[in-house]
Amino acid sequence: MNQLLRIGSNTQANHALRNLYKVNNKVALHQERLSTGKRINSAKDDAAGYALARSLEDRLSGMKIAKQNIQNAQSVLNIVEAGQQKSLEVVQEMREKMLRAMDSTLTQDQRQSVLDRINDLKSELTDIYNSVKWNSSTPIPGTTVTFQVGEETSDTFAVSPSILQAGSFSFASTSAAPSSADIDTIDAKLKLAIGYVQDTGSKISRLANKEDSIATRIATTESVRSTIEDADFAEEQMELIKAQIMQQTATAALSQANTAPQIVLQLFQS
Repeated sequence: MNQLLRIGSNTQANHALRNLYKVNNKVALHQERLSTGKRINSAKDDAAGYALARSLEDRLSGMKIAKQNIQNAQSVLNIVEAGQQKSLEVVQEMREKMLRAMDSTLTQDQRQSVLDRINDLKSELTDIYNSVKWNSSTPIPGTTVTFQVGEETSDTFAVSPSILQAGSFSFASTSAAPSSADIDTIDAKLKLAIGYVQDTGSKISRLANKEDSIATRIATTESVRSTIEDADFAEEQMELIKAQIMQQTATAALSQANTAPQIVLQLFQS
């Protein structure tokens, strides 16, 4: 009552105003969280949480780029494997033609025609080799390609694919009468071609495993970041309603506190 009769400083109104400011700030805070969807919008909201969320975002960004790189690597190796498969088919056909040329029932001209087809197939091997490219005029086979498959600089994956070249074929006979040694040469190249396809297939499988792994890490990291930074809409809506009710009561209390000193006037009434 003593404070009520001292009009030089309306203490009750000052308390009510200070509480109203606090409630207004709380209302603004929950409105911001609902509008942005984030519990932490700046470092002042939660300095440690803000720093951790930014760190996780950096890792997420790196992992997402790495996932794209892995997909590019798979595309590159798919192109290589397609070329290797085609080369294998060509060498298999060369073997069939060579076996046919060794048939003594063929005439010399017929045998020569078969051997000419084998030479055409050797040229086809060169065309296949030169066609296996990716964003460059340089064929991929015979080069080492390094892919960044993780968010760390050390997370790399290097491949050095190979495809049979026509120059690697050297037949024993130069006449129209192939020998068994020529079949042995082709068989050795077939073994190489199969090994090349097998090696590329193994690397594609490894990349698929890396893609699955990094996709899981992205989902897990995003979940952790969301837990730290994102707002719980149900909770924020509930807190906003509570704050708005307090805002109304605080406004009413301030209004009453501002009118209360007028009771002093009654002391001057006759």
